[in-house]
Amino acid sequence: MVFWAERRDLSNREMDAIREWIRSGHGVNVYLRDPGQLPPEYRTGMRAYVRALDSAIYRSRLDRESVDRIRAVQGGRAPQVFRGMAGPDAGAVLERVRTGVERFRDAGYQPFTARRDVVTECIWSAAEPRVVFAVPCTVGETALYIGGSDHEVIFPRNTAWRVRSTEEIVLADGVATLVRMGREPAEGQGGERRTAGGGVRWAGVKG
Repeated sequence: MVFWAERRDLSNREMDAIREWIRSGHGVNVYLRDPGQLPPEYRTGMRAYVRALDSAIYRSRLDRESVDRIRAVQGGRAPQVFRGMAGPDAGAVLERVRTGVERFRDAGYQPFTARRDVVTECIWSAAEPRVVFAVPCTVGETALYIGGSDHEVIFPRNTAWRVRSTEEIVLADGVATLVRMGREPAEGQGGERRTAGGGVRWAGVKG
């Protein structure tokens, strides 16, 4: 596996965009979910950053070694990555699931971590309800493996997810709902159209 910082197929702008994401990824997602919050004089630079990060992610695929690293973190189990959510946003997601909404989309980039313990530690003391999202990792799918101690993986912005199952899990001081999801085909390839998305806030990794 070639780490992103050693790849020769990425331009300097794409490399700089990844470094900026690592430094302060949350900021760009705030803009993508509500562009009007950013003063006009900063929008040209932000759009250039988004184009460069988009390009870097779409040039990237999860290779066998990165998926095996994720599997090793999880003790050899089927490789998957996680995000968390708590409070009113989590409550809104659970209500949508209960009312039959099966697809979710976020206008921002989609960072996940291979370490479920990082996510659960972030949300166990947060306001209820709490949600942990779990997504399987597949060799060859479009995503940027950042790595690091959290084994961070970034999926493209506007990725659509379909809920596969839910179950209750026990945390240190209560419970959370584990929502297992899978990636939807790109738009135009069919599939369920009942979709929720927008400015959801996730815990466990920046963004």
